[in-house]
Amino acid sequence: MDTNLIKDTNLRNIRKIIRGKGSFTKPELAKKSGLSTMTVGSLINELAETGEVIVGEAADNSIGRKATLYSYNPEFKLILTVALFERKKQLNFVFSVQNLYGEILEQSTLDGENKKVQDLNREIANCKKRFANIQAVVVGIPGVVANDRLSFIDFPQLADPDFKKILQEGTSLEIYIINDANAALYGYAFDRNEDGTIAGVYYPDNYRPGAAVMIDGEVLVGRNGLVGEITHNLQDWQKYSPKSAEEYLTRTVQEFICYYDPDKIVIFHHDLFDGSVHKAIEEMMDSEYPYCEKPETVLLNNFDLYYIRGLCFYAINKIL
Repeated sequence: MDTNLIKDTNLRNIRKIIRGKGSFTKPELAKKSGLSTMTVGSLINELAETGEVIVGEAADNSIGRKATLYSYNPEFKLILTVALFERKKQLNFVFSVQNLYGEILEQSTLDGENKKVQDLNREIANCKKRFANIQAVVVGIPGVVANDRLSFIDFPQLADPDFKKILQEGTSLEIYIINDANAALYGYAFDRNEDGTIAGVYYPDNYRPGAAVMIDGEVLVGRNGLVGEITHNLQDWQKYSPKSAEEYLTRTVQEFICYYDPDKIVIFHHDLFDGSVHKAIEEMMDSEYPYCEKPETVLLNNFDLYYIRGLCFYAINKIL
């Protein structure tokens, strides 16, 4: 029996419960976790020693004795997210210092024109000076990423296969890299506590559309990071109008249904689609899959929100 594995599993269980933004006594944690009060006491004391858990004021329990309350410290570790945004052929970097609840403590924007990876290092160092508790940096990339390695990006000044290595050497922090569409779907699913199979499709302004697939909380990437690179199936995507985009989207949804049979399909866009796209997708599903239970389709125009939140959740899943 691997006692370390058991301890790690129990710690993750306690951490998950106590991160629910509440205060708990040891008996309450024991009841919720199914662990003994003695085991919970040992684990919670360990978390308190590291500062991950805050020991609160004692409270009266039902028999008049004092029971110590424990709550999570969301600033035990901080995450710096760097979201690359493409808007009107311009690149911007949005830096967000976030706590372990995904709450933004500070946010700033850096003009990305002519910026290189080394410029990111300098800004990351400045953030670290202001927030010494930053433990990890996660960078969202509008490009192809596999195993934290950048394979393709539309901006040549950042197209360095050693992108992660340069950042890591310059900051001495844990560095993670994730595709922007993958991050947005991650943010959507974790923000809403949804599981199952979810497909996401993203149509940015003036740039190639992308997609993502998540199964039971894990984003599919593939050997080369090509899962979701749907422009390889789309011809003349650069010329799409709202009408042709609707046709592309409907075809993409059709392909995703037969490849992944998702429970839900989330469509991110910037005011490109209106309600008619739902009708087009419904008609396609009625025609192609009359014998199936249809996936729910959701149309959202707040990609940026879920993108930035997804970067934070992705990093939290890595470091905790």
